[in-house]
Amino acid sequence: MDLLFNVFEKHGTLEESLKEYLVSALKKSKLKRNYPIVTAGKTSKLIGFIEKGVIRSYRERRNREMTSWLMSEGDIFVSLRSFFLQEPATETIETLKPSIIHTISFATTAGGWQVSISYGDPA
Repeated sequence: MDLLFNVFEKHGTLEESLKEYLVSALKKSKLKRNYPIVTAGKTSKLIGFIEKGVIRSYRERRNREMTSWLMSEGDIFVSLRSFFLQEPATETIETLKPSIIHTISFATTAGGWQVSISYGDPA
């Protein structure tokens, strides 16, 4: 979890209440290679952080897979439009090798993000 906190703290001070919330809300998953995390046409219910591994986002065009982005250790991933608007994803997100990810669901974020990240000088 320290790796995730370090990512956030590059941009500001992470309040202790948010750290505690994330520790309790994030779900750790160990996934095999080529595991579909988000499937095109289905609504994304999660946002995640990569502890170990590599994942990619791709769209299918003319029966070919067109990679949109690659993410690895220390990155946060999400199907932005699908997750935040709760509409079907236009891309598939999958692991490229065995991975460990930490995810939080849309339902959990909608009801639990009463905490904040403070920017600027620490209190």
